[in-house]
Amino acid sequence: MGRPKTYNVNESYFNMPLNEKKAYFLGLILSDGHLNYNRGCFQYACKKDDVELIHFMKNELGSTHPIKEYQIKENWYVRFNITNKSLVTTLIEKFDLPKLNKSNNNLLIPKNIPPDILHHFLRGLFDGDGSIWTSSKKEDYCFSYSGGENLMLELKQIFHKTLKLNGHISYRYSKENRNSCGLSYHGNLVTSIFFNYLYKDATCFLKRKHKKFEMCNEISKKTTLYRFDGSEEKIKKLYLQGISQKNISDKLNLVYSSVRCCVQRLRKSGNIT
Repeated sequence: MGRPKTYNVNESYFNMPLNEKKAYFLGLILSDGHLNYNRGCFQYACKKDDVELIHFMKNELGSTHPIKEYQIKENWYVRFNITNKSLVTTLIEKFDLPKLNKSNNNLLIPKNIPPDILHHFLRGLFDGDGSIWTSSKKEDYCFSYSGGENLMLELKQIFHKTLKLNGHISYRYSKENRNSCGLSYHGNLVTSIFFNYLYKDATCFLKRKHKKFEMCNEISKKTTLYRFDGSEEKIKKLYLQGISQKNISDKLNLVYSSVRCCVQRLRKSGNIT
């Protein structure tokens, strides 16, 4: 008889077919998770503010493994470790994941994720290695993924084919270093389109990122609706009266960037000078 296990975990978790939560879990693993095939180890680490991600994984796995806190400079992080050969072997072999080091641009999206739940996987990947922020003028939202070049190219192709979005790949250090890249998208409408795809039928997600997407979505609704509710004609009338674009946005309760774009479009069409 072997030594009794110190902690509990459902080692057959990934034996079952993928569903929303398993696909999301897999996305988290491919972002900030670390696997060691030979030792049968799995580790996940994140900022302490995002500890809800670890609680989600622990709950899904029925894990009693402890969460440990640690500090790097002024920042606090949390992590948990699982050593279970059966769980890790199944995970790596089923989804053809790197057996040790996934930082050598050798990570790709598993091919056996059903298309109808791929967005749940991509949401997990985003919650681990994605960012959403506002531009310097705090008018437009932007979002990005980070990772190896091969993964970024694959994501770019998916979003172009599925959502008709055109992203930009950048290199953190140089084009010779293909391990650290970013795939970015800019604009409220683009971010809103991505939001509605990524969170379709979602029950699990990182709350702070979801909240930012919701804020962008509300702005985007105002931006797209003004063309259909007579606001464009109102903008033109007020602008010809000498009212500033900022005051027009306040008066009509429209996003300033929408007013600005409308004025630019009216100028190009010759409707105003």
